[in-house]
Amino acid sequence: MNKKLVFIAFVVSLGGFLFGFDAGIISGVMSFANPEFDLTDIQSGWVVSSPSFAAMFAMLLSGRLSDKFGRKRVLIFVALLYAISAVLSALASSYEMLYTARIIGGLAFGAALVLAPMYIAEISSAENRGKLVSIQQLNIVFGFFAAFLSNYFFNKYNIPENSFLTDENVWRWMLAVELIPAVLYLIFLFFVPNSPRWLYLKGRYDEAKLVLVQIHGEEKGQLEIARIEENIQANKEAAPIRIGDLFKRSLRFIIAVGLVVGVLQQITGINAVYFYATSIFKQTGIGTDASFLSGVLLSTISVIFTFVAIFLID
Repeated sequence: MNKKLVFIAFVVSLGGFLFGFDAGIISGVMSFANPEFDLTDIQSGWVVSSPSFAAMFAMLLSGRLSDKFGRKRVLIFVALLYAISAVLSALASSYEMLYTARIIGGLAFGAALVLAPMYIAEISSAENRGKLVSIQQLNIVFGFFAAFLSNYFFNKYNIPENSFLTDENVWRWMLAVELIPAVLYLIFLFFVPNSPRWLYLKGRYDEAKLVLVQIHGEEKGQLEIARIEENIQANKEAAPIRIGDLFKRSLRFIIAVGLVVGVLQQITGINAVYFYATSIFKQTGIGTDASFLSGVLLSTISVIFTFVAIFLID
């Protein structure tokens, strides 16, 4: 697995890092934003969950948009949305402005969660696809870890002796710091190529071949070119796919396993623990500092076991 391929996969999946960062940062933010805007429980819940609601719609549309405009262009737009969301969230002067800014972020990470694995799968070779696509999940858990660590330090230095940080503005700085990875994501995306498969679908064969050779080298690049051409030809000759095909005996068990694993992952409530980690730990009576630190420990476990998954998946 060459360094260029790993670099491209890592850059593209930085959208996952921003998703994890955005989802983790809100855990500490709400401890200060709730009294700032005098939010009810429903309003507080909507501020936390509104990005996930927006992400559902982004996921439905992002694939089709990327087919039309290209994976890279849509991901650049996603990075812009992340940056806009970070700025507007930090400057929010009302409850409405805060949740609107977070909805913009939700559109960004909904699209990124679909497009990044798609793009990585399209540039990687079969033997490395599992590891490279799982870099997306690694970036997500790193994002959670970075968010909890950032919140911990902001809270640690929010003391009476420090006039720069106060209870009234510390949550704004927690949100504003997301602008840094968002801008880096935007810049790095200009250094990744267009998806070779998308270039093929658009009839830009010479560009697609050049990208594959640059990524994989001459010999392996030619092999990947042949695989893509064979796959595209097979798709052209295949009969139209119907919904009923998903319920064929040969697919039934595989689809059931995929759906059940997805449901079990969510039904444990782990996302709720992440989103409200600081509040949950604080309610145990361990204190504010310890509750912020507990979020760091929680996300560290996720990072460790994501490395285990990357090692085993292929």
